[in-house]
Amino acid sequence: MGVLDHLPADADAGDVVAVNRSPRILIPILALLAMVRPGAADTGQVRDVVTANGLHIVVFTAPTPVRAGEVEVVTLVTEESTGRPVDSYALDVEVRSPLWNPTVPSMLSMGSPDPGTRFAYKSVVLLPDPGTWELVVEIRVPDRGGPVRIPLSVVAGAPHPMWWQMLPVLLGAIPFLGLILARDSLLKRARKGDSAL
Repeated sequence: MGVLDHLPADADAGDVVAVNRSPRILIPILALLAMVRPGAADTGQVRDVVTANGLHIVVFTAPTPVRAGEVEVVTLVTEESTGRPVDSYALDVEVRSPLWNPTVPSMLSMGSPDPGTRFAYKSVVLLPDPGTWELVVEIRVPDRGGPVRIPLSVVAGAPHPMWWQMLPVLLGAIPFLGLILARDSLLKRARKGDSAL
């Protein structure tokens, strides 16, 4: 026994529009998004924890992992006895190459209160090339004796590529995207031809 369709009440009700929601188009888009340079929303890596002059000092660096270019050095200073944050101190970060010549001045970056982190100070230093860099973090708190100097050794990786450096990869994806769209178009035409018969 055969099954008969009911006649449509409206003249347009019998037209069925096939919508192809193929996930294949998402593959190249997701691949391109995977190559996008990540943002700087990084909490950082703890580099050292030091207790000196009655202070507890925690030093962070961001991004993680450290790459050549701008690097944030963030410090949080608290009272050793009470754990209360010290809200007024001076932060300087000195940057040197391991091949540093003492007769050549090193790069110095002064810190300021970090607007994104309460009670922390931040200094942004520039590591011009990948490789090992020596950072000397200096904390000066009034009426707490001399400065506390914290030496750090940081290995900086290669910087993330910029968008224009990824242009050959992006342009290389266009033919594949075109092939997928052409195939989908041919399949849609073939289905239309089959339904017309």
